[in-house]
Amino acid sequence: MDIIEQLIAQHRTVSESIDILRKVHHMLETEGAFLEDIERLRRFFQTEIRDHIQLEEEVFFPVARQCYSAEKVAIIDELTEEHPHIIKALEFFDKAAVDYEQNVTAQTRQNLRDVSRVIIETVIDHAQKEDREIFNVVGKCFKDKEFKELELAYFRLMQKK
Repeated sequence: MDIIEQLIAQHRTVSESIDILRKVHHMLETEGAFLEDIERLRRFFQTEIRDHIQLEEEVFFPVARQCYSAEKVAIIDELTEEHPHIIKALEFFDKAAVDYEQNVTAQTRQNLRDVSRVIIETVIDHAQKEDREIFNVVGKCFKDKEFKELELAYFRLMQKK
């Protein structure tokens, strides 16, 4: 699978996982949260959200900036500026999950509920903007040169891990 296919597949995974996020959020709203579900969500955030952000920032966006229009580059800049806020929300989730696991109270549950709501809303909006504004024009902009650059950047990233 090439890097573009991987990014698109990750977006599909994120989109499909939105249903899971909504179910977890509903669970937090209505019933006691199960610790194993919280741990699954934490792993999802790490593998799907954090890793995807790193892939975009270190591989895709630098190459896209070279060939996208100034308007699209401005959108990439906006999206990149959103990433630290998403990461910060994920850190708050991690802390809220630990607090909840250590002390199951109405307040720790409410904190977990609040941060999960922020993450769900933020990730949905962010992914939709990426799909609508950035990933739908890859075929128009990227040529062999850009695909080769993507592959090289991706291999460099994988070597760092």
